[in-house]
Amino acid sequence: MYNHKRYAVTVFGETYTIASDEPEEVMQKAIALVSNMHQDMSGKCERSYRSLILLAVRLAKEAVVQEEQLVKLVEQIDQQVL
Repeated sequence: MYNHKRYAVTVFGETYTIASDEPEEVMQKAIALVSNMHQDMSGKCERSYRSLILLAVRLAKEAVVQEEQLVKLVEQIDQQVL
């Protein structure tokens, strides 16, 4: 069975429920990050779901960059160990 906790996220005045098995601290940080980034973007573009799409792309890009950096670090460690 799944041990998901439920978290509330409010976007444009609408509350959504997200279920996750991640620790609460991780989810609270993720929710705060998205909320802060969305507030920053809302001042720059029209408050619409378009801004949420742009936010999703921005977060995905950051995840890809961090993954690439992690791979490089692992490769560097592997080279030093060998």
